[in-house]
Amino acid sequence: TNIQVVLSQDSEVKIELFDAASKLVKVIRPSQVQKEGDEIYNANLQDVAAGVYNVVITIDGVATHKKLIRIE
Repeated sequence: TNIQVVLSQDSEVKIELFDAASKLVKVIRPSQVQKEGDEIYNANLQDVAAGVYNVVITIDGVATHKKLIRIE
């Protein structure tokens, strides 16, 4: 699974995967500065069970939540 992040300026970006109980399952990208422009991050989900997850993308301290459904 790929996650694309597009920025208009350099920003601190962190991407995490949480299960339905809000437990952290995986850190897809630790908090690091991403340069202006777009970047695609690969979220390897082979070790993640089928189910519904929340992807939390935090940019400069502002979190955006996206739903992700993993199917076997």
